[in-house]
Amino acid sequence: MSTRTLSFLFILASFLILFGCGATKEPLTEANWQQMENTIKGQNFTFVAKTIETMRAGSANRVDNPGYLKMDGDQVDMQLKYFGSSQISTTYGRTEGIRVVGTATEISSSRNEQGKSFDLKFNVANKSETLQCHLRVFSGKRALLDINSNLRSSIRYDGIIQ
Repeated sequence: MSTRTLSFLFILASFLILFGCGATKEPLTEANWQQMENTIKGQNFTFVAKTIETMRAGSANRVDNPGYLKMDGDQVDMQLKYFGSSQISTTYGRTEGIRVVGTATEISSSRNEQGKSFDLKFNVANKSETLQCHLRVFSGKRALLDINSNLRSSIRYDGIIQ
């Protein structure tokens, strides 16, 4: 076979795999949507992180016990490991994660039909830092938590909702 034929077959196979995988996704049922909405709008859940992805490096880091986010109404208890650049100084040999206990502000939630998820956005602050949080919950209780800070580079946590 010529290299041109092999190239064509490779491209054809790539398209079939990419589009074939997307075609098997079924639309979410109204029950799925309702379950996600109840979880988010009730604002009484725990997000348990499984992996961490730094936005700048673009690589996922598997770590033991990356942390959690608990939300009870507008009260937030967050303790998450952090990897990335920071504009705050830390004591030598001691790495600071994200630790916040406080009240969430600017809370909004919405159904994301295109992303097939339910989104919750809120801000929370500790003594020195303000965090913009975006929690995206998918069917099956899988969730992504994106955090933007005024003092650190952005970070993403992949986990589950309990």
